[in-house]
Amino acid sequence: MSEQWEAGGVAGQTDPDALAELARGRLRSKIPALREALAGRFRVEHHGLLVAQMLAHIDFLEAAIAELDASLDTAAAPFVAMLKRVCTIPGVCIRTAIMLLAECGADMTVFRTAAHLASRAGICPGNNISGGKSRTGRTRHGSVALRTALTEAAHAAARTKGTYRAAHHAHIRGRRGQLKAIGATRHDLLIAYWHVVHDHVDYADLGPDWAQRRRSTEYRTRGLVHQLEQLGHTVTLEATT
Repeated sequence: MSEQWEAGGVAGQTDPDALAELARGRLRSKIPALREALAGRFRVEHHGLLVAQMLAHIDFLEAAIAELDASLDTAAAPFVAMLKRVCTIPGVCIRTAIMLLAECGADMTVFRTAAHLASRAGICPGNNISGGKSRTGRTRHGSVALRTALTEAAHAAARTKGTYRAAHHAHIRGRRGQLKAIGATRHDLLIAYWHVVHDHVDYADLGPDWAQRRRSTEYRTRGLVHQLEQLGHTVTLEATT
């Protein structure tokens, strides 16, 4: 795009039709408005200079981003297999996986449970109880970079189709609002990261209907039978007529 502008207005082109045709993406639908805006208003000696400076700054930023991406890829090379497993979590892309690796590490044995990781990261509700009365528990301050990465991943997970994360997010959003839903999804993603890295397994989705299945008669029956068997009883079920 910068090369096109350099060949256009920056190089001395002042025709509004030619400049408007340089538009790409969504701006293509606004070409008539661009022609009108550029007619008689684009001066090479003034606007061309400003555009050239902006394009030079964009080129500098793109080169810096490419250099950082190359550095990240080099640093993450020993953890490629782990990062691929983390990317199986809905909403998590490779850059988010690298951010989770950088902030949380690859050794989950330092956290006894997934809840300990969420608490350490500040991605869980606070505990504010005094005199037997529970008050609003704010999440404590944690890594800003980790919270930002998890928030972006939570928004992405909420837009996935046919996943437990999206269904759980929609359920909480309907009851408690968008902010609470994003917070809960952030927590879910970090818990999933701990299990994927700790157990060396891919993410296994529970399915969008997991909440309904958990409340079903069959699920509750299996749970009660399992409890009785753990207590040393042999259970035989007979259907009622």
